[in-house]
Amino acid sequence: MDIRTFLISIERSYIAKGLPSDTAREKTLMIARGLTAADRQRIGAATSEVDAGMLTAEYIARADAGHERAPEPEPVRPCVDDDIKIKSKGTTKVIKKVSKPEPEEDLAPTFQVEAVAPVKTEKVELTERGKVFYRIWMRSKGVGYAALAVLIGFAAVAVYALIAALIAALVGLLVAVAVAGVIATLAGLIYGIIKLFSVTPEGLYEIGLALIILGVTLAASIGLYNLAIRIVPMLWKRLTIFLKEKKEEYRAFLNDVRTECNEK
Repeated sequence: MDIRTFLISIERSYIAKGLPSDTAREKTLMIARGLTAADRQRIGAATSEVDAGMLTAEYIARADAGHERAPEPEPVRPCVDDDIKIKSKGTTKVIKKVSKPEPEEDLAPTFQVEAVAPVKTEKVELTERGKVFYRIWMRSKGVGYAALAVLIGFAAVAVYALIAALIAALVGLLVAVAVAGVIATLAGLIYGIIKLFSVTPEGLYEIGLALIILGVTLAASIGLYNLAIRIVPMLWKRLTIFLKEKKEEYRAFLNDVRTECNEK
């Protein structure tokens, strides 16, 4: 899961809790500014929707707990080089530069978070005045977005059809290779056994060739099986996840438009 998708999930979770959009955006930006390299690596390693939901709930709980606790004093570290002063919002913060920093304990609390289902964007209801402006937007810019969504839908159907055809072709090729290999192997073994009683070297040669054909058939069959059953279906799954993310983003965009129309 990329960082942008994770932050969108954070913001939607706050909105689902009843927070205004501006407040949810501020809390999301605060979490984004606090992400470390380890956090980004952990978020990037999340692949399933369950993992994404757990990470979203964990970081929201961690951020809310941080607001509730009083700020703790920073530990004093031995300073070797010059201090660095950073000005932020009218205050000056001094950061100590150390040559050999001592290992610090992880002060972040541990949370037991249950699996959370992905937050779905709820439709923003239009007011009577908002309906008027929303119709105006739909007749102007909205037509283009609707046409784009239809084109993406047709393209997705085409890609699904190509993936299904590729799987079917690989399965058919697997069957053909297996049948041809078995027939060639049996023919070679039978012919070689018969030749053993008349021309022994030729019989041994035919039996060895039949065994080689059998090995090649097994290797090709295993490769085609992995392609057809394991690798290619991953494209189907990835495409489905991508389309779901874009669908949620489109819903969020329409909700923003509806909110703006209600506020006019």
